[in-house]
Amino acid sequence: MKWPAAGRVGWPALLAVGVGVALVFRVYALGRLPGINGDEAWYGVQVLRFLGGEEVNWRTPTGNIVGPLHAGVLLVLQRFVDPSLALLRVPSLLSSLLQLGLTYAVVRRHFDRSTAAFALVLTAVLPVNIAYARFGWDPSHSGLVAIVAAHFALARNPWGSALSFALALAVHPTNVFLAPFLLMAFFGGQWERGGRWRAVARSGLHAVLLGGALSVLSLTTSGGRASLAWPDVLHRLSSPEEWGRFAQLFSRLLTGDTVYTYIAGAGLGEARDMADVAVAGILLGLLGLGAWRLRRGPWGLVPGIALGWLISVVAFFLVAGNGAIAPHHERYAVCLMVPTVLAVSVGLRELGERGARLWRPYALTASVAALLLLGFSLRYFLLLERTGSTSHETFWTGAAEPKAAAFERILAEVKGQGGARIVTESWWVHWPLAYLAWGQPLEVVGVWELSGTLGPPGGTYWVGFPGGPIEQQLRSIHVGAKRWDIPGAGRPAALRVWWTPAPAGGDAG
Repeated sequence: MKWPAAGRVGWPALLAVGVGVALVFRVYALGRLPGINGDEAWYGVQVLRFLGGEEVNWRTPTGNIVGPLHAGVLLVLQRFVDPSLALLRVPSLLSSLLQLGLTYAVVRRHFDRSTAAFALVLTAVLPVNIAYARFGWDPSHSGLVAIVAAHFALARNPWGSALSFALALAVHPTNVFLAPFLLMAFFGGQWERGGRWRAVARSGLHAVLLGGALSVLSLTTSGGRASLAWPDVLHRLSSPEEWGRFAQLFSRLLTGDTVYTYIAGAGLGEARDMADVAVAGILLGLLGLGAWRLRRGPWGLVPGIALGWLISVVAFFLVAGNGAIAPHHERYAVCLMVPTVLAVSVGLRELGERGARLWRPYALTASVAALLLLGFSLRYFLLLERTGSTSHETFWTGAAEPKAAAFERILAEVKGQGGARIVTESWWVHWPLAYLAWGQPLEVVGVWELSGTLGPPGGTYWVGFPGGPIEQQLRSIHVGAKRWDIPGAGRPAALRVWWTPAPAGGDAG
């Protein structure tokens, strides 16, 4: 069947619109939707300390090394720009944009323009990819290093694949689950170009190099003490309920339900079950099509990609378990997105019979893209604008980001007074304020750090969430007056600020 001339222009144009919308979604209200996470600002403070010649924490609170990509880009940017919450997310945004460009270039080189278009659109519109392009932390860079590693594997370059895999492990240890995909993609491509026995020999070298790259984990994780819990693996392997739950969670990761639940506080609601069925139908249909086509042709790159993706996903389930892909922990599963996109893209290529009926995969991709972008606009942006998030308090936001708004009010009030002290109640408040206050006449300390030293002449501002530990403490000792309620969308106070004057000659704490 010949593809109509109008379709050759119309479908690519439609997909281009989808990519354009996805790009807008990556930058809209970057500094306030959602509210800044304390982890993001922790990174900013470490970079400022480094630039100021002060002591730096080179490991995150979970024991991983500071991510080289995120910290490196933020370090460059912070040299030229004053601290701002939006800046904390720019490295992730840039990484996402570069990933989009590389995805198209890599797939175009190894397949064709249509397959590259499918991969580009899927990478652009997946909700978890958009959400993590708006987060300033290490897992947001997994997609970039994964597509680089995938390129070298597809190009049958064992050294490039192993080196980029080592970089991926330095970015985040969960990228270890890329290994099966890289192995099988390399093996399939080598078989297709050099035959079975050459594929076996060179894949053996590739496997040894990837195994050597795993030594990076001994340096990048907390002492390299992570171990495989075999009883848990065997339990999951033999439990139909665990398999079923994982399939459901994997589907919800792709539809965005997981990340909406984590950030905005609500998923797809009544549409969740229908979306689960649709994703399962698409994935199973493409897998079935691939298996049927494999019977008609020799082993090669396409089956290598599909099988590698499947092994990586199953390995993630068996080793990491369902908790690592559930809401609030889905960052550990971001490593699966590049293999998934590539596997689905080559499946769409097969659906179009490699060019004979391209309207079918283009139509399917355009429909999926439209639904995913609609879901993101409604269940992420609209929900955050209306409610300010009903999830974890660190994400609470409004017309202005509450931590930034509290800081601006305090800074405006203490100008010319010789400085003031800000006391924070938790990690989620402390690090954003410590980051914004860098270089300002403000001393930021956690309530757990208070000492008997005298406070600055501008007094002490106590900042916490309504009903939180600081409010309870101040009420119990009848000290401090409420200064401001910082409003958020859907709530009159997303943050609360109290003030106590500087003591004339006693303790400030």
